[in-house]
Parts: sequence; structure tokens; C-alpha cells
Amino acid sequence: LGHTIRASRVLCGSPPPNAVPPSEREISPEPFNVITATGPFTCSDDLSFAPLDALLEQATSRRALALVLVGPFVEADHPALAAAEVGYEDLFEQRVMLKVEA
Repeated sequence: LGHTIRASRVLCGSPPPNAVPPSEREISPEPFNVITATGPFTCSDDLSFAPLDALLEQATSRRALALVLVGPFVEADHPALAAAEVGYEDLFEQRVMLKVEA
């Protein structure tokens, strides 16, 4: 109670593919599997993003059609972030987006 989260900026990844109207695509009787997860996606002692790797493995094994990731991807006061030689945006591009887009 009394805590709020406010986004100060939005980091966008790859644009989504163009949507195809239902009349032009085959509608599958299979269930639509969506996985949603919230961060942080790092452990408290490193920036390896091991929890994100585990989540991506689960999404692959469960054949998720969509994966919705909600930040924070790393805590703003993470001790390893202060020692990193890259900024948050570069870290996001180099560690998170490369994993997600692979």
C-alpha cells in the first residue's frame, strides 16, 4: 500500500509481424498458450539473467505462442549494475533482447 511503479521510459524491441485477419489464416483448434512473467529476471548476485533463461526454456518446451515480459528486468540498485561498464539500455539490448529474439 502506498507504493507505485512509474515507467520513466519505454524500450522497444523488434516490431511485431503484421497481423493477418482471421478470415485469411487457418484457425487452429489447439489452445492458445500465453506465458506472462514479471521481473526482475536476474539473481541478486549477478547479471547472468539465469531466471530469464529458465523462463525462455519453459516457454519453448510449453510451445508458448506469446510471451509477455513485464519489468523490471534488473533492479535499478542491483550491485552488479553499478560495477558494469554498460548502461541499463545497453545491458538490456546485449543481454535481454539477444536472448528473447534467439
